Amino acid sequence: AGQMEPQVGSLANYLYFLFAPTLLYRDRYPRNKGPIQWKNVITYLSQFIVALLVFVVIYQDMVIPPSLRRTDVLTSLVFSCVVGFIILMVVNIMIFHSWPNLHAELLRFADCQFHTDWWTATSYADFYRKWNTSVHDWIHAYVYTDIKNVLRAYGFGSAVPALLTIIASAVMHEYMMAIGLGFCLPMVSVLFGGAGAVVYMVGPCVTKRASNIFILSSVGVGFGLLAFCYMLEFASRHYFCPREHQFSDFFFSSRFLQCYRELN
Repeated sequence: AGQMEPQVGSLANYLYFLFAPTLLYRDRYPRNKGPIQWKNVITYLSQFIVALLVFVVIYQDMVIPPSLRRTDVLTSLVFSCVVGFIILMVVNIMIFHSWPNLHAELLRFADCQFHTDWWTATSYADFYRKWNTSVHDWIHAYVYTDIKNVLRAYGFGSAVPALLTIIASAVMHEYMMAIGLGFCLPMVSVLFGGAGAVVYMVGPCVTKRASNIFILSSVGVGFGLLAFCYMLEFASRHYFCPREHQFSDFFFSSRFLQCYRELN
């Protein structure tokens, strides 16, 4: 399946790594021996396009309010939390299933376990491991292992490194959201690195079914809340209250709150 420790490889190996659906560099990856299955390529591409269209419809009709009036904002907030699990499913199909499998088929990449049965998770630890295996493997290899090795000398077990890894992961996700959207609104850090980290340390409920319902419900509501906050801030900056951008607007400055006070 490839070398466990990355070595200095050729330019061809590095170019393959750039396009392969993995975050861990290896000189060699498991490859399918047969030809490219173009039927699978069309299937995965169709799934991605359909999921993207559903995602756009949900955002336009349910997440982004028609105005910043109090009733419209509250209605959109409730709809976002209700359809949060649908957003969760659409994101999983689009980003963690169709798109990486499409690349894997085109590159004959054989290791196609990009997620596992996250919908059966009974704890946040299970959900984080199963939701996105590519990112989980990278974080485990380059963040968690190093933190654990450093803290082991001071007598810490695995709980503290796991907690610090979640916080570091939240900061990295926040950075990517800020670069993509053009502003820093630390909702991922608050929900994922704050509340998520606290719940991560809590064990499952009395029964597995109750734990599973709690995990899926809380993650769905969290996704809906994240979608609502980020898209509402984006719409406020570009459509509802457009104004000249200043460098200070990038850091923790909510345009939505400013416009909401002016209109209500």
